[in-house]
Amino acid sequence: MDDQNDKEKLSVELVTRIQQGDQQAEHQLIKRYSARIDMILRRHCHDATQVSDLRQEVFIAALNKLRKEGLKQPAQLSAFLHRIALNMANYETRRHYRRKTEPDWAFIEQQVDQNPSLLERLQQAEIASVIHRLLGELKVPRDQQILRRFYLSEESKGDICIALDVTQEHFDRVLYRARKRFKDLLIKRTGDTIWPPD
Repeated sequence: MDDQNDKEKLSVELVTRIQQGDQQAEHQLIKRYSARIDMILRRHCHDATQVSDLRQEVFIAALNKLRKEGLKQPAQLSAFLHRIALNMANYETRRHYRRKTEPDWAFIEQQVDQNPSLLERLQQAEIASVIHRLLGELKVPRDQQILRRFYLSEESKGDICIALDVTQEHFDRVLYRARKRFKDLLIKRTGDTIWPPD
């Protein structure tokens, strides 16, 4: 739980500093998230040069938005970057067939601003299928329930507490342990740590 809180605090701090024009914070953002962005892009692109180019475009789009507007939910910085990377990769596939040479920034920003749900952010049936299958492999039923309700169904913390008969204080501990067990399973099966989002 402390680790999660630390990540959220760092995300808020980075977003605030970037909006204030702190270039060092921009470098920290790129260093912190480059590996994760590459992992997302490699699902769509098998050419290393293309992945590198798209990674740069992802950070250009993200930094432009952060400098101008910041984020409504700065603690969700990781999910924000995840969305941009998926949208950029999907756009690249479209661009390939249309033979355009410049990114459609209006399209990409429109997609980012729509703030879709987690399932929409995943976008690929393949990824969603893996997540649902692995959730079913969790040995603790409450882990399955809390992760499905909180991240996939996006139910409120209060509703989940009532359904699972836990206090709001205990909820954070239960969610933290469920996330950890799921991520350990995900790494074991796929080598990926991309879900749940930070």
